[in-house]
Amino acid sequence: MKFGGALDVVGIATESGIDRGRRSEDALYFDARQWSAQDEELARSYQRDLGILVAERSFSKHVEEYPVENPTASSRRRLPKNPRNKPCPCGSGRKYKQCHGS
Repeated sequence: MKFGGALDVVGIATESGIDRGRRSEDALYFDARQWSAQDEELARSYQRDLGILVAERSFSKHVEEYPVENPTASSRRRLPKNPRNKPCPCGSGRKYKQCHGS
């Protein structure tokens, strides 16, 4: 058994291949602290007889939770073109060439 010592088991299942916005989603929690050897044998017989979870399959898919910013747009504030000897637009009082113009 892959995780035979697990005491808390969480299962999550969804219908695959259905992207129409309507699909079932199931969640399960199992507390294995009261699991006995007899329960283990019964579960193994169900697995064997019904073919449940005999061929492990896994897959993954990455989905962005939030919209990705336009890669051409800069997240920094763009400073207006400023000749080097004028005051810096950031308000520091220094010349642009000594502040943000370097």
